[in-house]
Amino acid sequence: MQAETVADLARKLGISGLTLRDTIKQWNASVRAGKDTLFGREIKENSDLAMIHTAPFYAMEIYPSLANTQGGPRRNERAQIVDPFGDPIPGLYGAGELGSLWGLIYQGGGNIAECLAFGRIAGVNAAAGR
Repeated sequence: MQAETVADLARKLGISGLTLRDTIKQWNASVRAGKDTLFGREIKENSDLAMIHTAPFYAMEIYPSLANTQGGPRRNERAQIVDPFGDPIPGLYGAGELGSLWGLIYQGGGNIAECLAFGRIAGVNAAAGR
């Protein structure tokens, strides 16, 4: 879903606009402070975390799931697919379950975050030619 305002995004999601606004305010305060104020996690100085303040705003509904697959090629922290010796294969990137850091562990329903995180990492590195 996409919206030009936080209030419109909340309406499209069928949730409270005030709750979404307050959640975004809390997130932005955490990014500014360099610490996740809700869960107490440190935010590293070089992290790609960014404040949420510029339209358009995006959201998607995520539902728990138990069916997924694991395995395939391995990837590094830059989302590059690596060969059996750990060397990146130029121009080849992976996201989500493909090359998952979870490897042989079946955790069910956790790969959406991996898709989003490594999809962004792959896109940034591919665009930069790294």
